[in-house]
Amino acid sequence: MPALLVPQPTSTRGGDSVAVRIGNDTVGYLHHTTALEFLAALRPSKFDRAACAAEIVVRPDPQLGDTFRVRLDAVVPFKLVEPPVQTALSESAYHSQKSPDVE
Repeated sequence: MPALLVPQPTSTRGGDSVAVRIGNDTVGYLHHTTALEFLAALRPSKFDRAACAAEIVVRPDPQLGDTFRVRLDAVVPFKLVEPPVQTALSESAYHSQKSPDVE
């Protein structure tokens, strides 16, 4: 699932906060050190936010109940790139293809 990393300069958590959003929900914030590195990569770019793949991992805890973490498919130092452009033609061609093993 995609996650959106959004700087939160007016957050009560501090001006260096970066929210991690999945869908319409803020599911957490980058660790402060990681947020600083993300913001440093974002400043010279033309982007105001970035996206990456994410996975929600549930960890059962007998005392606290289920807890969760969000794992981001990102590496530090961050390298921000333009997302691939998909045209309507390439999108429809993709969906019309069938695997030879599937009927």
